[in-house]
Amino acid sequence: RFKTCLIFLLIAMSAFSVLTILSSANQFHAVMAMDGITWLTHQNHYTHPFEVVLSASALSVNLAVTDLAHHHHQQEQQPDHNHKQRIFIVFSTGCSKAQDWQSQVLIHSHKVHNISSYALVRLLSCQDSNYLLPRQSHPKYRVIRTPDFNSYFSRYSRYSPRNRPASIAYWLGGLSDDEDIPQPDDIVVSIDPDQIFTSSHLNVSTVSHGHGIATLYGISNFLRRPEFQQHCPKRACEPPFEKGYNPSYGHPQILTAYDALRHAQLWYNLTNDMKVSHKGWETEMYSNVIAARLLKIHMKVEPMMISYTNGNSEDYTWNLLSWDDNRIITKNVPLFVLHYCQKYQIDSFIFSKKKVELKDYDLQNCQPNNNPRTVFSTEDDDTRLTTLKNHFRNQPLVARPPRWSVEEARGAKTVWMLEKAYKMIQQALIMHYDEFCI
Repeated sequence: RFKTCLIFLLIAMSAFSVLTILSSANQFHAVMAMDGITWLTHQNHYTHPFEVVLSASALSVNLAVTDLAHHHHQQEQQPDHNHKQRIFIVFSTGCSKAQDWQSQVLIHSHKVHNISSYALVRLLSCQDSNYLLPRQSHPKYRVIRTPDFNSYFSRYSRYSPRNRPASIAYWLGGLSDDEDIPQPDDIVVSIDPDQIFTSSHLNVSTVSHGHGIATLYGISNFLRRPEFQQHCPKRACEPPFEKGYNPSYGHPQILTAYDALRHAQLWYNLTNDMKVSHKGWETEMYSNVIAARLLKIHMKVEPMMISYTNGNSEDYTWNLLSWDDNRIITKNVPLFVLHYCQKYQIDSFIFSKKKVELKDYDLQNCQPNNNPRTVFSTEDDDTRLTTLKNHFRNQPLVARPPRWSVEEARGAKTVWMLEKAYKMIQQALIMHYDEFCI
């Protein structure tokens, strides 16, 4: 009887200790250890008991990623010297006509710049298993279907960007039907669907386990905000940071497959947790940075992308660019993309990916009135762009007061961006139409 009481007492004390730990961790409901890192998933944002585990598929991600991470860890200790490192370029989308044509533009730039040695993978998070994708003939491109993880949340908790980390974990965790999953030492380059390659240049020589590369973004001050500090210990996320650390980054982002796998799972859980207190669309960007920080993955931050043409916020990158020979200077950076996520306007010329004719453009509609040459008035646009380029091409892309003002530089930047991005979009959609509709 004494032994029985002692056993019950020990069990009660253990349970109390666990509850105390969970309580001190801000009432987190799920604790998972992976590769020596403990990460916690918050409960407050769930509104239905089944949403705690999301679904059988989502739960499988948790288990499979944990198991595979340890498997990868073992392989890291005993590397396969016969394996030749490969590079996988991956982007995540939902199932929509807009993201279909954006994917086609990315595919086209992948072909134009002859990045033929790198696989291009679209992770399609879609509830509709019968969703019909546009026809395609690029041998290096493939689509991997994953669940729409966003659909497991209540209508009021929907946040489509959570699909990116979840689908990466699902793919690398071996839960998709892909038969060519990256090995731990392979490289995973994660980009956005509305980004365009500008050359075949891709230097990943500095990427290794625990060391990645990411694109310089203007989000450096977010770690000072209380709603984010609660998700990251002070010793990890409170300035001043150690020399060489810069938390102001985003995609493109380059990691080993081993790091991409463990990072994606924590990134996904943090995204769900942080959405409780942060309602902005950028949550997934912030959780991406914090996840890498908690996992002690050091990101080398490089100016690898251009998106803004207004003001001088990206002049550190514009300084790399030139009008000369219509080329983009990339020798000093690992990779370079254009991100056409903004509205670009110069005089009466306006381009935005959200314009009606683009937003609803259907690659699979082969009717004559859907010919991109007609939809985009290509001849008129080409003439106007040529005129604008001739006017601005002798001006620097960065303001040089008092000779060149910020406003004059804005005009030059906008024309430069239109010349590269808008023309690539036109060309991609025209060539797809010609190949499959004529």
